[in-house]
Amino acid sequence: MNNYRALLAGVANRLETASSSDELRTRACAAVMVIRLALEQPGPSDEQLLALMPRQMCDDLAAASRALAQQAGTSAGVFRTLLNRHVLDYARIILSHGSANE
Repeated sequence: MNNYRALLAGVANRLETASSSDELRTRACAAVMVIRLALEQPGPSDEQLLALMPRQMCDDLAAASRALAQQAGTSAGVFRTLLNRHVLDYARIILSHGSANE
């Protein structure tokens, strides 16, 4: 739902027409949920974002993971998971800024 003004106008109208304080609270809670659901914009999954990662970036992250693991004496998978998490978090920040400008 992209028509947020219409959504908020409808929510305001429902709140104004509540006949009791209990009904007002119920409608306010429902309104908050509707707004939260409308604002949640589903994005690509982690797997979809990682599939878009350039091959060179994948290779660089793998090499960095191996080097860090060798130095720490642990599995490269631990570092790769950590590095991928940072990449995914950054991608989501960029996506959220892009959708905020629409």
